[in-house]
Amino acid sequence: MDTMLQVPIGENGHLKEFFEMCRQGGLSKEGQEIEQLLLVLENMEKQYEAVTRELQEVKGELSKVKNGSVKGKALSLIRQTESYVEEGKEQAVAIKGRILASIERAVEHAKDTGTLLIAQAIDLTRIPIALKRLQIRLERSVEGTRQAGERLQLIKKEFTFARTHLKNIGRAVRHEELLQPITSEDKGRMTGAERTLKGIEEKFSAMEKKTGQALDKLCTFKEHLGRPEGGRDSVKGTLREIKREKETPDKRETKEMTRE
Repeated sequence: MDTMLQVPIGENGHLKEFFEMCRQGGLSKEGQEIEQLLLVLENMEKQYEAVTRELQEVKGELSKVKNGSVKGKALSLIRQTESYVEEGKEQAVAIKGRILASIERAVEHAKDTGTLLIAQAIDLTRIPIALKRLQIRLERSVEGTRQAGERLQLIKKEFTFARTHLKNIGRAVRHEELLQPITSEDKGRMTGAERTLKGIEEKFSAMEKKTGQALDKLCTFKEHLGRPEGGRDSVKGTLREIKREKETPDKRETKEMTRE
């Protein structure tokens, strides 16, 4: 299973067998639908890896910020964005793995029985639900990354020379440690981090749209096959339940984004 995940879609032996079986069995269209879904997930995995590299570069730049308070707050926001990447990539890889495992079983079943069952090749109840959860995660990632960028802007403004000077008047009276204004060099690093987060926000948004499109196609694909639910709750009904999760954002995310 792990080996299958590491092999590109076009080089996977079981997939080649599966698509050839689809062609020979007059199921080329169905095979193409499944291939497109796998390609969406594979591309998403690559996008997450690219975002990880971008965030590593940003962390390297922000680690050079001289103002300790500014650096700590900025790095905390970047780490939160990293959590979106880790969790989203994990979900995408899990869905891809589940599909690949199902296809492998379908191929072996076809060899034994001479019959290829498309509905066996992809779980048409659980996969749409998993995709919906991934879409919701991406929606939250878009919003969380947008908030992180806005927070960086506020931090940058908070530590301008004029603002820190005014705050230091009161701090001096209270015998508190004086704040250090942000340098122009550090301001540039913060601005660079803002631009990177904006780009990542756009990537998350594009991935969310692709996931939604894949979900719509898969639901249509299921209806086309007319596979019975076998006593399970309907996909549409379960998706409505999952959608309600959007009304209860992850507590950890909220806590991180509002931390001063």
